[in-house]
Amino acid sequence: MDLSVLRQFNTGTEEFIEGLVGGLDQLGVSVIPLDVEQPLQPQQAQLGQKTRSKRSPAAKWFWESWGLAAALRRTNADVVHIPYLAHPPGPLAVPAVVTVHDLIPYRFPHYQRRLRDRQYFRGLKAHLQQAARFVAISQATREDLAIVFPDLGARTVVIPNGVHEDFYRPVPPAPVDALIAHGVLVSRPRLLYVGGYAVHKNVGILLRAASRVLPRRDAELVLIGAARNPAVARLVATEHLERHVRVTDRVSRAELRAWYACSTAFCFPSRYEGFGLPPAQALAAGVPVAASRTAALEEVLGEAALFAPPDDLDA
Repeated sequence: MDLSVLRQFNTGTEEFIEGLVGGLDQLGVSVIPLDVEQPLQPQQAQLGQKTRSKRSPAAKWFWESWGLAAALRRTNADVVHIPYLAHPPGPLAVPAVVTVHDLIPYRFPHYQRRLRDRQYFRGLKAHLQQAARFVAISQATREDLAIVFPDLGARTVVIPNGVHEDFYRPVPPAPVDALIAHGVLVSRPRLLYVGGYAVHKNVGILLRAASRVLPRRDAELVLIGAARNPAVARLVATEHLERHVRVTDRVSRAELRAWYACSTAFCFPSRYEGFGLPPAQALAAGVPVAASRTAALEEVLGEAALFAPPDDLDA
């Protein structure tokens, strides 16, 4: 398995890989890791890996073009799994399975503003033709894949993401006590957001909606992972929500479970998802979910969430 994307452990792809490697280990399937620095510990948080700095675009391109193929030749693997949208330009020594989480770079033009980005994604279209199989994490993603890569449909299967079993378990007192020690009033009405802060995540509309609701209830909105995001800070100030928005740095799974346990509801306003793992985690933790009405989120959440059009502020 190509584990080159295991870096900061704060993305859905990394959560997916951690769960997949752990699950395969429970089934007795041996995983040969490509591009990790420590031995894999499948049943440990982060697979026993330390966080690493993100690769530069040039280093990422070099790994995908030559590094992966060279590392694979030094193994006795039967198949290679590339758990993100990538494939080297030439054929590999063994069949490759590529997991497709979403088609964001092809759906949102600003991801291809620069010439080098357009060249990379144009080349990727050709390179992906050499993969033996594709896994789409939702039917919505499979349909997107069929639009962008119409000739790959026969090689694609849908295998939905799973939610880590920890989210179904009762939360131990210690992580909640730690939040209380940092001034979190557990009984305060609280909305929670977990996810990224890219434009398509649509967090701005959540803040505008919060400005109408939170002051009336003396409630707060918690934005996980936004502490170092200047764009979020500007939006909070614009909406005069300083007293009602709490931002955190990245959190561990134990800390995240504590935030779910202390929240009244979970809000997810994204305009586009390949799956939508955070609201699925919230449901596993027993937290009511309000989400945007997109194909993947409706598929994953079904009748277990309230939906609104992603750009309808009143809704």
